[in-house]
Amino acid sequence: SKLENENRFRINFKPAKNKLSISSRTTSQFATTLGIPGVTIADGPSGLRIENVPCTCFPSPFNMGQTWDMGAMVRQGRVFGREMEHYDIDYCLAPALNIHRNPMRSRSYEFYSEDPALAGILGAGFVMGVKRYEGRDVIMKNLATYNQESGAGNVNINVSRRAFGEIYLRSFSVCQYTVKPAGVLLSGNRLNGLYSSSQRGLNTDIIRSDWGFKGFAMSDWGSMSEKAYDLHAGCDLIMPGF
Repeated sequence: SKLENENRFRINFKPAKNKLSISSRTTSQFATTLGIPGVTIADGPSGLRIENVPCTCFPSPFNMGQTWDMGAMVRQGRVFGREMEHYDIDYCLAPALNIHRNPMRSRSYEFYSEDPALAGILGAGFVMGVKRYEGRDVIMKNLATYNQESGAGNVNINVSRRAFGEIYLRSFSVCQYTVKPAGVLLSGNRLNGLYSSSQRGLNTDIIRSDWGFKGFAMSDWGSMSEKAYDLHAGCDLIMPGF
C-alpha cells in the first residue's frame, strides 16, 4: 500500500490547482534557470481528451484512412489545432501511426491503415494542420510494433529486420521526413527481447542519426522498462507508471 509521508517537494501537485485534467504537464520551475518551459500534453487522436470538458469528436483515423484525402486531414488538423489553442494545450498525442494486423482490436480505430505509406502521408497532413497554430505541435505514437489486444505492455514482438523497416517504421519515417513533428511516444512492449524505450538502436541510431529527428522521445505511461536503460538509449522523457 502507499506509504503516507511528508511531501519533500515544495510544489502543489493537486490536479484541481491546474484547472484541466489532461494526460500530463511538465513543471515550469526550470523555465527561467534552464530555459525549459512547462508544457501541457493531451491525449488524442480522435479529439482532445480532457476530462469533464466538452471537446470535438472527430472522425476516427480508421475512417479518415479510407478517404485517401490529405487535404481533409489538413483541415481536420487545423480544427484540432484551434481547439488546442483554445484550451492552451501545447502537444497532442497524435497522429497514431501504428500498423495493426487485427482490425477487430478495440483500439484499431485509432490508426489509419495497414499501408504504411498511406498512414504516414495522412498523418503528416494532420500535423500540417495542427502546426498552423503557433506553439502547437504533435507527438506521433506508438513507436513501434504496438499492435495487439491484451498484454500490450509486456508482450515481446519478434520481427525481422526487413519487416520492421518496410512496414512498422515506414509510416513514422514518412511523417518525420514530411513535417518534422515535435516528439514521438514509444510503445510499452518489448521488441525482439528488449523494451522499445530501451533500444538505443531505435531511439538514437535510427530516428536521430538516420531520419534526422530533432524532437524528443518519451516512454509510454505504465512502461515496465528499466528507466536507466531508457535514458541511455535516448528516451528523453519518462512518463509515470511502474
